[in-house]
Amino acid sequence: MTIQIAQFELLVAAACAGLNSIISLGAICLFYGYLRHRSNFLSFAVIALSVIPIAVFSNFVRVIILILITYYMGESAAQGFLHDFAGLTMFAVALVTVFVIDSIFTRVLHLRTGRAAQ
Repeated sequence: MTIQIAQFELLVAAACAGLNSIISLGAICLFYGYLRHRSNFLSFAVIALSVIPIAVFSNFVRVIILILITYYMGESAAQGFLHDFAGLTMFAVALVTVFVIDSIFTRVLHLRTGRAAQ
């Protein structure tokens, strides 16, 4: 896929498509879900089903960061350290999103069942 921004033409390589991150993020999220909700299948299922949308969202954030870096700092800046840093940022965004979804779902579940949130 090619993205055109100003005078730059950015090629999104297959490696940047997010498949590797879906696999790694899936493993981490399932492990987190198992540790946190091993006795509550519904909560575990919500985390497991949210892995792919979260990976797509976080990869979108990564591409946007790289587009902004290229636009404001130039092509050389986006291909060096900041490219790798954007990858780490993507993973951090994904993990924070998992924690937020888990927190929101847990609160909603506790409100529906009448129990106090832990």
